[in-house]
Amino acid sequence: MDAKRLSYAFLIISLFSGASLPVLLGLAGSLGLYEFLLFVSIFALISSIIFVIARGKADKLLRLFSDWRMLAIALVAGLFSVMPIELGIGFAEHYITASLATAIFRTSPLLMLLLLPVILRERLSKYQIAALAIGFLGVYIGVSGGGLITINAAEAWVVLFMAAMALIYALSNVLVKRFAFDMEVQLAAAGIAFFVFSAAVFALSGAHLQTPSPADIALALYIGAFFNVYSFYMAFYALRRLKTTLYTNVYMLSPFITFVFSYALLGEAIKLYYLAIAAAVACGIVIQRFDRAGGTYMAKSKSAASNVAIFDVTGIFSETGEQAINASINSGGRVLGIKLPSDYRSSLGDVLERPDGKGLVYTDSHEGISNESGFVRDVMGVKDGEFALLRVGHMDECEDFFESIRKRISS
Repeated sequence: MDAKRLSYAFLIISLFSGASLPVLLGLAGSLGLYEFLLFVSIFALISSIIFVIARGKADKLLRLFSDWRMLAIALVAGLFSVMPIELGIGFAEHYITASLATAIFRTSPLLMLLLLPVILRERLSKYQIAALAIGFLGVYIGVSGGGLITINAAEAWVVLFMAAMALIYALSNVLVKRFAFDMEVQLAAAGIAFFVFSAAVFALSGAHLQTPSPADIALALYIGAFFNVYSFYMAFYALRRLKTTLYTNVYMLSPFITFVFSYALLGEAIKLYYLAIAAAVACGIVIQRFDRAGGTYMAKSKSAASNVAIFDVTGIFSETGEQAINASINSGGRVLGIKLPSDYRSSLGDVLERPDGKGLVYTDSHEGISNESGFVRDVMGVKDGEFALLRVGHMDECEDFFESIRKRISS
């Protein structure tokens, strides 16, 4: 299966897996929340370490501990990806329904919208804003039942708490895409961070440990060993390779799916207006399919951004076999690209044959990136009679390079 199809498959699997989690947390019985999460974190830590070793990347995990800055970012991003959905929703379900908690939590895609230009330098088009707004309308319908949202004073603080969890989760997703850590290593960092956090919370809560039931152990094993490792792996894989706002729009289906699971397992009623949620999200996804400008790189230099769209395709190369690109990404570099008419290949021949002194230059026909080139062309919308020109390095250097190309072809 090619990277594009695999990304979509992983996105759908992780969507259903994530939508089921709030219901599964509601099924935990004999253990308190902090005890349960401690067991979850132990299983997650063990599973993530085994995953790293099985994938032959234990050396990369050890190297991460030699770079304190990147280690801190990996630990924070990892903790922020797991803690809000498991501690946040698990805690909120003591006061509100799983459906409502999920609907509030899944406002995180809209909150990501606020972070994309700042952290990822992604350009937001009017189509993307409209698509996300329609998706958020679906969440609003789910929360309000088609009317005004009415929340009593006793629930207001829980809603604010879940909104904060949604913001933290949104930040984690943006950090995961911005800092292209090896995914297995990132998951191990998340396992370490969540275990330390859960152990600390358990200790501060009094460290009261009851004998878990077999059902609770099985549930903790599933959430920790599978969801916290393999489901997150699939979600991160899709997030890095697909357009961010397409990813977030699809995830706005999550409350609708949770409503169905809640009905089947917790007995929460399904209402007719739930169908409006699916319709709203579907409209948003259709809009995304026709949008090519949104999600492109937002250059600092106005001249670098003039007359040409720059695409950040770093995520597609997060597991590339091209060592030079891999080394650049690991040191904080990005892979940016523009599409040009094929006629320019001959006039840019000297540029395409050698490094430009500060980084590496590739086209979509380079043998070293044959596994990624098709996906690159799809993401960038490269058509017949065009080719993709890629520059690997730090953002400002890439902008300078594309500005030099712009001047060269316009002279």
